[in-house]
Amino acid sequence: MPKRTDIRGAISTLVTGLTTTGSNVFTSRVNPLEVEPSLSITSGDEELLEVEDGFYVRRYIVDIEARASGASLDDTLDLIDSEVFAVLEGSKLSGNAMDTRWRANTSPELSGEGDTPIGLMVMTYEVIYEVG
Repeated sequence: MPKRTDIRGAISTLVTGLTTTGSNVFTSRVNPLEVEPSLSITSGDEELLEVEDGFYVRRYIVDIEARASGASLDDTLDLIDSEVFAVLEGSKLSGNAMDTRWRANTSPELSGEGDTPIGLMVMTYEVIYEVG
């Protein structure tokens, strides 16, 4: 299985069961938007950082999109953000000692159009990993 797939799967396992989003976790860009609150874990850019002794060190961007609706959108998205941060910070994604990750960016978007306000927060993580 490709390393990127393993990384998204490991993140999905870690964030499934959070208090706010529960089991509403998807690892695809296509998911039911009516399921809220929810998390979607998708691939971003990937780049080669270095090659040494037949091993490739890569930087992989993973976007975790939180979706919610209702009156207290800022509070709900902030809560989801803190829950995701708490489980990802300091946890291992796999047995590879090179796996590291850190929050690179958080970007909220809110919309008051329609009957119910909706919000999206994209939490961008950078994962450094090694393959040989």
